[in-house]
Amino acid sequence: MKFSFLVIYLVVVNTFLFRGSNAISSKEYSEILDKISFDYDKRIRPSFDENVPVNVTVTMYMNDLEMIDSNSQLKVSFFLRLYWNDNRLDWSELKSGDVNQVSLNTRGSIEHFWTPDVFFPGAVSVHKKGDPEQRMSITYTGDVRLSEAYEVTVKCESDMTKYPFEPRTCDLAMESYSFTTNEMTLKWKNNAGRPIDIGADLDQPQFIMTQMKDTNNAFVFSAGSFDNVQVEFHFVRTLLYNFLTTYPPAITVVALTWVSFWIDFSTHSSARALFVLLPTLSLIALYLLVHLSMPVKVSTFTLAFLFYRLCFAYVIMALLQFIFVAFMNSCSKCCSKKHYTDRKSSRSDSESSDDERKGCCFSSRCCSISGFIDCICKVAFPVSYFMMVYFHFLETARA
Repeated sequence: MKFSFLVIYLVVVNTFLFRGSNAISSKEYSEILDKISFDYDKRIRPSFDENVPVNVTVTMYMNDLEMIDSNSQLKVSFFLRLYWNDNRLDWSELKSGDVNQVSLNTRGSIEHFWTPDVFFPGAVSVHKKGDPEQRMSITYTGDVRLSEAYEVTVKCESDMTKYPFEPRTCDLAMESYSFTTNEMTLKWKNNAGRPIDIGADLDQPQFIMTQMKDTNNAFVFSAGSFDNVQVEFHFVRTLLYNFLTTYPPAITVVALTWVSFWIDFSTHSSARALFVLLPTLSLIALYLLVHLSMPVKVSTFTLAFLFYRLCFAYVIMALLQFIFVAFMNSCSKCCSKKHYTDRKSSRSDSESSDDERKGCCFSSRCCSISGFIDCICKVAFPVSYFMMVYFHFLETARA
């Protein structure tokens, strides 16, 4: 029991001794803030007297990505961190203990100091979050770090001819609005690994981010040259989801038409007609469903629409085959009926038997032709169709 009290006493004493030797009081903290804010003019950029540009570096932490598929846009939520040095904020002469920086976390206190006028060119919408998601840290050497939370929506470029496997590229760019490269430089901060960090769980329901690339650029306008930092997001649609919702239904509908080739037309003509007409109507409904589900309406052919048009061709060929077989069977019935009429009474028995034999021969010939066509279609349709599907997927993978 005495030992436990002794341990608690030593912990408390060491805590107060450490605090007294390394920490600063609130009065000293206020003196530092008064020193850096006294006679400070935020209208003048840092390094103005030295006639050199102020070097601003950028890092970013992505905490949310949302692909808006309906209008091909990407909503990015992130923390933007800007770093620069302002020698007017040097408070090394007041430094004491282990306190190396002071922090400001309210908009009113941050607005007293100069900050880079960074904006997002090409953005659809920009929402800057305020307190408490805003913080400025100033070290005793005048190094400044400004952290702010943003929600920016940008447009994405996509090649819709490859839908539903089209790649998408979304660019998030930042640059100074009024300071040229002679006054301010803007670069990614690369001395501490990647300048962009991503949250652990940023998966999209229908998209996969394949690449994220950060670049430093400089653009020349009539007002001068401006630095530009940019991050490119590359997305592709998830293969399994789009494959299951686009291709298997169409393949199944086309395969249903092949069942009609195995049904005897003379005994089950209605069932054969059902297996041709229903798939045709079903494929039209699937085509309209895929067309309505497209995020962006385009006038050019897409991979999905090309595939559905090829499926339509096979369904139409099966429908034409059904019409041809129906015609041949109707001719066969007409010939058989024609030679079994009342002409027996007006002709001799030999002539009547000759006509009957001719009618039977023509009828059997028609039936054999329709049966031969069915036999060919049983093999030709599936083989040629699956070859078409294979080459379509091969071209899709190459694209």
